[in-house]
Amino acid sequence: MRTESPPRSIGREPFSNPRAPMTRCLSLALCLALASPACADEPTWKAGFGRANITPEKFMWMSGYGGRTAPADGKETDLWAKAAVLEAADGRKLVLVTLDLVGIDRDTSRRVGKLIRDKNKLPREAVALAVSHTHCGPVVGSNLRTMYFLDDEQAKLVDDYAAKLPGLILKAVDEAAANLEPVKLTSGVGPAGFAVNRRENKEADVPALRAKGELKGPTDHDVPALAAHDAKGKLKGVIFGYACHATVLSYQRWCGDYPGFAMTELGRVDVHEAS
Repeated sequence: MRTESPPRSIGREPFSNPRAPMTRCLSLALCLALASPACADEPTWKAGFGRANITPEKFMWMSGYGGRTAPADGKETDLWAKAAVLEAADGRKLVLVTLDLVGIDRDTSRRVGKLIRDKNKLPREAVALAVSHTHCGPVVGSNLRTMYFLDDEQAKLVDDYAAKLPGLILKAVDEAAANLEPVKLTSGVGPAGFAVNRRENKEADVPALRAKGELKGPTDHDVPALAAHDAKGKLKGVIFGYACHATVLSYQRWCGDYPGFAMTELGRVDVHEAS
């Protein structure tokens, strides 16, 4: 599972193929982060993971870039809602949901949160919703909607998508809750160096500045990771984050951007990761 709403929008560096250097960098960082786990000898937690496909069924307006003049016209990857349910030894539960979206509006957040809390009998502070901030996802509800001049057809697609989204998210949470099992939690931090401070470095100059070691401004290259292993030692899920704006891609296709590609790579090793 990936928590990918960056704590800070540090910036980005352009890559012609986001599957390659960024994905390898994050994969290595995760390996390093989990190489020396800090965990109890016996399982003291339960964890479950679930997911639901939230790729729009129709080509609708994309969110994030104000200069867009047309809806999506294709799909690079599916978009996902993924969920992790963690239960402590004393029975307290936490729910984390991650979404391959640029953001969600307040009304959608409130509807989703209430559905999760009511069904699982949880307090508000036990539910967290996070987004990857990919700019290759759809407009959701009123979030950033004023950036675009939507005609009636596109406005309806946005409203319909926002109405359907809470049910899909709840499906992912239900799956995670149904899959609760004893786990060992391990944690660590590894480095991934591709984040660049975009306010201190012009995009076109980044490759040369990097080669010279002259990149400026603060960055956060840490990749914190939390992993859950079952009683047999099988990796069941990974939660990780990285402080880099998910704006590597600018085409008109649905895509999880670099966090989505990193998530896909984790899936290749049979990890039921959440996004």
